[in-house]
Amino acid sequence: MSTSFSEPISQAPPGQEHLPRSLWTIDQGGLAAIEHVTVAAIYDRAHRRPHLLPPAIHTKGGKRLYRVVDVEAWLASRVELPSPQKAPKNGSARRRGNSTKAEQIARRKGGANGTR
Repeated sequence: MSTSFSEPISQAPPGQEHLPRSLWTIDQGGLAAIEHVTVAAIYDRAHRRPHLLPPAIHTKGGKRLYRVVDVEAWLASRVELPSPQKAPKNGSARRRGNSTKAEQIARRKGGANGTR
């Protein structure tokens, strides 16, 4: 099962066509395909950093299943909207780091309005 971040899972996983959509589940392989990582990476995240994955259903055999609705909600929560860029107050962007030698000399002479 391969999908991208933007499109919802629209087809039932194999063998789950008769179930309501709220009960569809995918395994670690399905989640790995959605995330474009290996199954080993999903396994590692599940053990070391479970907060980075959607909630899992732990089965008796130790297999982890993920509800499709939880995966879609998790993906939607990870979408980052571009933040609006703040315009500089004085019209020019302030550089990082130390002033240039020319800026230091101009500031000593009092001719330029320094930023430091």
